[in-house]
Parts: sequence; C-alpha cells; structure tokens
Amino acid sequence: MNSIELFLHGAGRPVVIEAQPSDVLHDVLAKHDALPRQGEFVYIGEVRHAQDNPDPEHDEQVPADLALTLKDLGLPDKRHIHTRGPRVIAVTVEFNGQSPHRVFGPHTMVEAVLVWAKHRLHIDPVAGAELVLEMVPSGEVPRMDAYLSDLALGSAELTFKLVKEVNPQGAV
Repeated sequence: MNSIELFLHGAGRPVVIEAQPSDVLHDVLAKHDALPRQGEFVYIGEVRHAQDNPDPEHDEQVPADLALTLKDLGLPDKRHIHTRGPRVIAVTVEFNGQSPHRVFGPHTMVEAVLVWAKHRLHIDPVAGAELVLEMVPSGEVPRMDAYLSDLALGSAELTFKLVKEVNPQGAV
C-alpha cells in the first residue's frame, strides 16, 4: 500500500509526515512525538460548520479515536491531523464597538471565522469584501487558510479585530 502525505498540526507550524493508511493514529503520533497530553485532543480534517451554517454559536465535533487506522479516520482524503489542542477555542471578533463570541473547533480555518463574523455582525457581503481579521494584540493578519489551533499556540481563546485590508501602494 502506498504511503500518504499528511500535515501534522500541533503548537506552531505544521509538519509534513508520511504514513501508511493501515497505520494506527496513536502509533503515528507517538512516532512523531505528537501524542496529546492531559486535557488536549486530536482532530482530523477541517471544520466548515461556521462557514456552511453561521447561525449556531458553537461547533459540535468529536475528538479522533487514537485506536483507529488512518484509513478508518478518512485521512487519505482529509490529510490534516490537529494534535495537542484544546477541545474548543473561544473566539471574539471586535468591530464598531461590538464583540460577538463563538466557540470553534481548533481545526477551523480563519476563513470560516471571517464568514461567521460578517454574518453575525450583519455586514453586507459587498460592503464587507475588503474586511479581514487582525489578531489582537499582535496586529498580524493571518492567512485565510490558517487553522485556529496554529494561531492559538495551545491557548483556548483568540481575539480578532475586523479591519479593512491594507494593500501596499502598487500592489496588484
């Protein structure tokens, strides 16, 4: 059986690893010194709940069963393993004196948070097309495909500001 390339997310930058679909998740994580510690969880793939249905105030997801094979967990298709993260990440988005909160899975992308925030704040899609999320307090604007777990660095809370995207002069 051919090996599969996977992205292992922990606290910080993702690492590319290779494993067999028949490998057990626990063994793969142990091999890469990535087993979750007490109070930490493992999730597979990405969450799109907030993007597909932004009305609920939290995501429902179940941590991965470490005793299953990568194939049984759907990893040949999903390709992302998120380990050592909290069960959920509480996100606050600040905009015009409002600060809505929502609980997201750690394997949610920034793009889903942005979609939820614009919906929750009743921002017209055309009027809000230039709005992006800026991390508080760093001021960093994360990529839309960044995972919350990679940004939170082990924390269970993130705060963003909704700001107009700044394009340098001459940028296309």
